Amino acid sequence: MSSNTSPLLTDQNAATTIDIEDVTHFLLELDALKRVNRRSYVTNTDRRENSAEHSWHLAMACWSIAELFELDVNHEQLLKMALVHDLGEIDAGDTFLYADTRQDAHIKERDGIARLQSERGNGIADLS
Repeated sequence: MSSNTSPLLTDQNAATTIDIEDVTHFLLELDALKRVNRRSYVTNTDRRENSAEHSWHLAMACWSIAELFELDVNHEQLLKMALVHDLGEIDAGDTFLYADTRQDAHIKERDGIARLQSERGNGIADLS
């Protein structure tokens, strides 16, 4: 199997344990990240950025910087981490970096990531 081929579509064992409904459910769970508003504003607007926009923008920044400076990094891992780094906010919400509740937020965010990783059809079971 090539690295570009999804095991879901080619591995008969995987296809019998995870179906498209599981993947669809997981993607709808991720959609909730769009409802988590941050403190920062979208450039040249009076609208606050949501966490999904922030994660996308961070991924693009990481990719651009890694390419520009020819960094010796695993680009796939870099992009994955940028895209998932705030998924815990789906359950915990966004917490200001210097808030007194930041430590509690870390615990809630880790619990949220664990919940998402336990979903059937998730693509983030192994983040290492």
